[in-house]
Amino acid sequence: MGYALYCIDPLPTTGYENFEMWQLRNKLPEWIPTTLIYLWYWYGQSLVKMSCAFLIIDSWQFHLHRIMHLNKALYRRFHSRHHQLYVPYAYGALFNDPVEGFLLDTLGTGIASLTTGMTPIECTILYTFSTMKTVDDHCGYSLPFDLFQLLFPNNSIYHDIHHQHFGVKFNFSQPFFTFWDTWFGTTYHGVDEYKQKQKKITLQKYRQFLQERKNKRRNAAIAKKMPEPVSSSSDEEEVVNEKKTN
Repeated sequence: MGYALYCIDPLPTTGYENFEMWQLRNKLPEWIPTTLIYLWYWYGQSLVKMSCAFLIIDSWQFHLHRIMHLNKALYRRFHSRHHQLYVPYAYGALFNDPVEGFLLDTLGTGIASLTTGMTPIECTILYTFSTMKTVDDHCGYSLPFDLFQLLFPNNSIYHDIHHQHFGVKFNFSQPFFTFWDTWFGTTYHGVDEYKQKQKKITLQKYRQFLQERKNKRRNAAIAKKMPEPVSSSSDEEEVVNEKKTN
């Protein structure tokens, strides 16, 4: 994919960046500072491209990921390998079928970079950042001061729910945002009561939810196994006497 992008991109020439900024300077009104044009050229448009690429990647991965769960044949053939991880860990982030890996990750980020017209440097940053974000989502830890988990609502806890048997039909969004789950009604709401005021579940609350859920299932199983109470002979005699008196 990287070599294909290299072949598509035009051959860079000496002074290309300065020529581009000079063209912008001539096209824009004089009251716009040259410093602002410089910052926009080197940083501003890269941030816009990156933000658009994030949205494209999220849209691509959500719909393809959701289809692989709704279609039993696709799930068994491709996606079931990744869901062998009931307890996600960092190296398991890319533990999937090669075909799924190409369609879900490689092709999705390639389409995002081509659509937004990214430079080779911007592509490198996008691919590296996306890979690191995916690894962080599967790390199994809610680390303090983790920028990935602080900046994006889709984090390790959100994705860990998807890997559990009770949440496998929910939380399809990955790897940055969660708006597609909200739009399609596939957000798992079983942890809503454990969320704090900032509308974000913490590791402590998630552990509390898992423990209480485990206790409820255990108590329900014990209740099913308990035999029905058998009335004693004295109880039966009392019932008979009451019937005679009536």
